[in-house]
Amino acid sequence: MLFALLFITITIDFSCGSTTTIHSNVSSCPENERRALIDFKENLTDEAHRLRSWVGKDCCTWKGVGCSWRTGHVIKLDLRKPIPHDLYDYYTNELTGEMTPSFVDLKHLSYLDLSGNQLDSGLDFLGSLKSLRYLNLSDLFLNGKVPHNLGNLSRLQYLDLSGNYFGGPIPYTLGSLTSLTFLDLSGNYFNDTIKEKYFLCNLRSLVYMGLSGNSLDGSVPCCFGNHTSLSVFKLSGNDFEGPLPSCMGNMTQLTVLDLSANEFKGEIPNSLRNLRSLRVLDLSGNEFSGEFLSSVVGEFKNLTSLVISGNYFSGPLPSSLGRLLKLILSSNKFDGPLSALPSPTAILDLSNNLFSGPIPAGDYDVIDALVLSNNHFSGGIPVSLCNAGGIQLIDLSKNHLSEKIPRCFGNLGELIVLDLSSNNLHGQIPSSLGFLQTLQYLHLRNNSFHGELHLSLQNLTSISTLDLGENAFTGVIPHWIGDKLHNLVFLSLQSNNFYGADDGDHQVLVSEGDRYKDETELMWFWTGVGPGFMVGLLGVFFTLFFKRKWRYAYFQLIEDAYDRIFVAIAVKANWLRRKFHPQR
Repeated sequence: MLFALLFITITIDFSCGSTTTIHSNVSSCPENERRALIDFKENLTDEAHRLRSWVGKDCCTWKGVGCSWRTGHVIKLDLRKPIPHDLYDYYTNELTGEMTPSFVDLKHLSYLDLSGNQLDSGLDFLGSLKSLRYLNLSDLFLNGKVPHNLGNLSRLQYLDLSGNYFGGPIPYTLGSLTSLTFLDLSGNYFNDTIKEKYFLCNLRSLVYMGLSGNSLDGSVPCCFGNHTSLSVFKLSGNDFEGPLPSCMGNMTQLTVLDLSANEFKGEIPNSLRNLRSLRVLDLSGNEFSGEFLSSVVGEFKNLTSLVISGNYFSGPLPSSLGRLLKLILSSNKFDGPLSALPSPTAILDLSNNLFSGPIPAGDYDVIDALVLSNNHFSGGIPVSLCNAGGIQLIDLSKNHLSEKIPRCFGNLGELIVLDLSSNNLHGQIPSSLGFLQTLQYLHLRNNSFHGELHLSLQNLTSISTLDLGENAFTGVIPHWIGDKLHNLVFLSLQSNNFYGADDGDHQVLVSEGDRYKDETELMWFWTGVGPGFMVGLLGVFFTLFFKRKWRYAYFQLIEDAYDRIFVAIAVKANWLRRKFHPQR
């Protein structure tokens, strides 16, 4: 919805209609413009034959070319890399080569999208394309400095230079592009020091500003508060520091604010409570402090995603934080008992804080991932958690939980990860856990479980990690661990009271013949994989060290995939279902 609104604000008049093949009411496009396109094509490598239609006299019929129906002039060139069907297509769909200076003959061009290809060239010719309103050169492997003459494009409304290798300061001439509604410079090497009266403050029409993943430093200038039309503001992955200015409270149209992975510090100004349109707020990986949740966040009635992990926020958790889909408060100093958990929440991470008291009963029916590890929770596991029929990850490890695992956990038919390690739980593993056929990771280490392993656990055929160490289990080691759990990769039974496994006259997990075969195969496996793994690992590290763009993409991927890592495979399906059916 947000990006649809952004594109609506870009009022480019392509009355000719189609985004690919567009016919005009004139006989053919002008010869000099056709020649300019042919020169461009001749300097490209087109493995996927995307430009095979570029033949004949009328370039208005060529794929990716759009012409005015009134004059026949080329006004649109859309050659962005298409979405691939598989990894092979991802590379073959790329156009590679250079952008030729012949582009200067396309004087009527108002829309240019070459994103996702591998094109290299100086960009000085762009300053002569005075009719441009839409320019997308993202992910092209372009380097050097952005030419100052981009400031000549007074009609430009959309500018995306993200995901390249541009360095040096952001050219001050961009401050003259006062018609811009979309500006994305993220994922480059820009190294400005941001000061008050910064030239980007002149762009009062901006709806989207992305500066993430550069080397920008300084503090957020108060003049950014003049961007009263701004809806998306992303500064993550830079070196910004200092407190946030109170004038940011003037940006009342903000729906997305991402200040993560910087060096901000201090308390959040109370003026931010004015940002009542916020839907996504990410302040993670800074040095913010104070009781932010109780003083400010309660005003954000439309908030759906709140990520403030890795700061020094403190205080109790408010009883109401709105209808959040993602709440990640990990690695702060929140404390005290919880009267209720935020609800409904699809992804909830309160790990590495100082919460105490019992885990409250609540409305868990829409939750996908629950992470409460490394706190001081005590008491039993609430039975109401069994109502979370679609939950896929439960991590309650490193607390002071006692009592038994609720038998109704067998109802959690989509559970993938269950980590209850390092608590004071006791009793036997309930037989109902055998119904969790999607379970892949079961961690019960360092508790007081006892008794024999129930036969129903042999039904956990998807299990890859089974950690039962440091408990008081007894009896023979069941033979079905080797016979039935074929996907098992990691098994820990240490520090229990197990003995052998019964196979008639002998007690074994696997036969001697199978053991010899397995050991031989493992020897050859590690002989081949060990060196290969080390070479591959070093290759990755060296690449990440020398290629900053890849480093940014790698760590950005980790950040963006944070919630999906927890829920492994199927969280997206549940996310969408609950997003469009919030009443459930």
